[in-house]
Amino acid sequence: MALWRRLTDALAMPGDPVDARLFLSLCRGYALATSLQEDEFLLPVSGRLRRTHPLAADPWGLDTLGRMTAALMTWAASDVARRRPTPALEAAAVMLAKPRAYKDMAGARLPLLPIYEAMRVILTYECLAGRPLVLSLIRLGRRWSGREYRYELLGAGPMLFAPTVEGRYETPGDLTPFMRQPGYVYRCFSVVDVDAPGTGLLDPALTMADVKRRLATGDVVTHVLAYAAVHPPFADGAEVSELTMGSLHPNSKRHAATELRTPLSLYAANADPAQEFAALRAHAEARGAVDVRYSVRLGRDAVRRLDTVLDFAPIHIHAGTMVGEIARISQAASALNGIAVGERYSLKAKRSEVRIFRQTLAEAEADIIRLVRRA
Repeated sequence: MALWRRLTDALAMPGDPVDARLFLSLCRGYALATSLQEDEFLLPVSGRLRRTHPLAADPWGLDTLGRMTAALMTWAASDVARRRPTPALEAAAVMLAKPRAYKDMAGARLPLLPIYEAMRVILTYECLAGRPLVLSLIRLGRRWSGREYRYELLGAGPMLFAPTVEGRYETPGDLTPFMRQPGYVYRCFSVVDVDAPGTGLLDPALTMADVKRRLATGDVVTHVLAYAAVHPPFADGAEVSELTMGSLHPNSKRHAATELRTPLSLYAANADPAQEFAALRAHAEARGAVDVRYSVRLGRDAVRRLDTVLDFAPIHIHAGTMVGEIARISQAASALNGIAVGERYSLKAKRSEVRIFRQTLAEAEADIIRLVRRA
């Protein structure tokens, strides 16, 4: 709960765009439910178990969380555009000024945020706030067994990047001041073909220390934004009009894929948003990271893992600390040492964890539920 209290303090902003305690209470409930949708490698997979959580089964809670998220992002986008009046941020603020797509889920109608604009604003807001960025990488290797690919853990570990006054994220000389500071954790993965070694980050001979060194000398902001640029504009299942789709990056296809200036500054005053978007897409396409998913649904009760190689892609974002991420990843890495699994992952296996999950709703969680019911 100590981290939760620090996050509540961090979310307290001028103008009170949302009730910070209620918002984080709802987020906490859904984050716990999401933990039931991870596979052996702690990577999120598609499932239907989120509704087993008392909060997730409540359309009011889901609807409230959706509306508060949209209001918070509208406020944050306006704030960063005011503090750093650049074309890219001003364009993002326009797109986030009101919901442009919706999704029906569990009896609630959720407003959806455009992925790229939301990511651009989140990174800039966190950079201005001086909070660290934790990149947590799960590196998988695959081997052909004659019938299917088998997956194993090649390495896992988090990296910490600190914001600079130039609007970039770099590896700090001293990690100590940032180890327990709350920030966003970008959970990422890569899939390496062990039988057909690639180059760069796709070389299976690289140790995690090698991979971290290469990522540290690159530009983490460019990697994250490039993936957001090739992601579909909204989440799966979005109801969106053709007019809205046409307003998303209308000029990006008319721009040549000019070379992207790296490291990319989130505060760049002369960045044309359409040129930036086109250059980021080209950066991702050159690496084969175009709308790549870790898993796809396979019937009612299973998913199938990615059937291609990929050097780097974000898959999920959550709030946390470097210390917490080290503990989470270390436990999984130890348990998976020397273990190989197939392409298929059964969602039924997770249902046995519902009982364990409900037991984790201790007094602290019960207090959160009471707060939400009272609101």
